[in-house]
Amino acid sequence: MGRYYDKLHFYLKRKLDRLSPRVQRRLMITLLTVYGLLSCYFMVKPLVERNKKKSPMEKLIDSTIRTGRDSVIIIKPIKKPDKNYGKG
Repeated sequence: MGRYYDKLHFYLKRKLDRLSPRVQRRLMITLLTVYGLLSCYFMVKPLVERNKKKSPMEKLIDSTIRTGRDSVIIIKPIKKPDKNYGKG
């Protein structure tokens, strides 16, 4: 995998070195603009979705209190190790 990455890297470097400085600058500005816009999109996306949907905690708080057998939480005690540490 590393060998293919190196080949691609050197191929692109040779192609970019053939371009004029003005075209290189335009290409870099274009790539950085796309990267910046995508970064902003992915940072803002969770904030917008948070306002649309209620979080699971808010759903839990807003839900009615259940009565009956389904609402009981059973907590099993933790077994303490014996002094023989399981050797009999």
